[in-house]
Amino acid sequence: AGVAQKTTIAVSLAVVGGIGGGVLVRTVGQGAIWGIFIAALVASLVCFFALWRKPERAYWAAPVYSVTQGAMLGVMALLLDSILASRGITAFGGLGLQAFVITLSITAAMLIVYRAGLIRANGRFVAVLSTLTIGIGIMYLAQFVLGFFSIEIPGLSLQSAIGAERWTQFLAGAAEMDAHFRDTPLAQNTPARLAMMDVFLHTALGISNRTVLAYAHRLRKLPDFLQQLEMESNGKSVADDAGGLVGPTAPMVWGSVGTLGQHSFHQLLHQGMRQTAIEFIASRDAGAGDWARGRALLANAFAQAEGLLAGRSSAAASKQLADQGKTGPKADEQARHMEMPGNRGSTTLLLNALTPEAVGALIALYEHRTFAAGILWGINPFDQWGVERGKVLAEELDKALAGGEPGKRDPSTLHLVQRTRR
Repeated sequence: AGVAQKTTIAVSLAVVGGIGGGVLVRTVGQGAIWGIFIAALVASLVCFFALWRKPERAYWAAPVYSVTQGAMLGVMALLLDSILASRGITAFGGLGLQAFVITLSITAAMLIVYRAGLIRANGRFVAVLSTLTIGIGIMYLAQFVLGFFSIEIPGLSLQSAIGAERWTQFLAGAAEMDAHFRDTPLAQNTPARLAMMDVFLHTALGISNRTVLAYAHRLRKLPDFLQQLEMESNGKSVADDAGGLVGPTAPMVWGSVGTLGQHSFHQLLHQGMRQTAIEFIASRDAGAGDWARGRALLANAFAQAEGLLAGRSSAAASKQLADQGKTGPKADEQARHMEMPGNRGSTTLLLNALTPEAVGALIALYEHRTFAAGILWGINPFDQWGVERGKVLAEELDKALAGGEPGKRDPSTLHLVQRTRR
């Protein structure tokens, strides 16, 4: 129990220390960095040798060592950034420093964990945790890196979760789709063709929704990801230049795992009066090794697509009921309710297997599709002023709820503030 408590305290303080060191350097700027660097260097050397000689000192040496390393690495990052900027290299922003900072952070964290004996069997996990927390305080992303590119670029947390091999495979799949989008003529270019289809469906035909149905449990969060990717990027009403908008832009994207949707909103898809573009995503190994289960998922996906397109006439419903031995006025009335208009087309993306490469390619496919659709609509997919507006208002209202002056606002908001204040 004593070792576990000391480990928890040491790692927790190292988290705070690593973040604090990096934030300190970023806050004070370049004016005092040499003083901070020398102080941090002396303190880190004292802690390192104290820790190396007597590992039991980890409860105080580990966090102090961590914060000093955070400050030193923050200084190094600032200096390197200044050198690059002086040479006119600004395109990389903070991204070019990540490998450098992460490497030094891993080295420092591994020495702390190894010498302190903090859960030796779990040393790799603790080292990764320390590296992540120290890195958070030091690193920053360049301003041109936006939300829907955050999967491929920083990547340390995902790599830690799924392993270096799978992460490399994921990136390889994304890179292959990148090359396809860049090099393939439009007639065979899958992201570009999907983007053109989006403009046709949602602008020319005026269909305001797209429903994404993932027929694989491992893709259950994909519709949520696509909501953020597409609606945040292309949900715009302002043209990027004087040419103006082509017309209504991004659709409302929603959906779920297909088998859940079948027992809820698929009823509306088949017989409802509101149109939506429908997109099925399935994999030949959807059963994750269980072929019978995977076959059932594929059969359901294909059946839904077929039913939406073919529909069912009242006569076909009457025949189906007659085959079940049901005839007469009641059967005729039931057949009327079983009628479906059909002619509701859909798109199906069928993966050979849900491998890391396939998922990487799928994510990149949607990213390029979103970018291309934005260009066709005449908008800038790389800003989110609607999101920013909500954050600014939330900060103002947070102060108002705490007792501050609410300012000039609409009567509804003012009433809510008054009702909520304590």
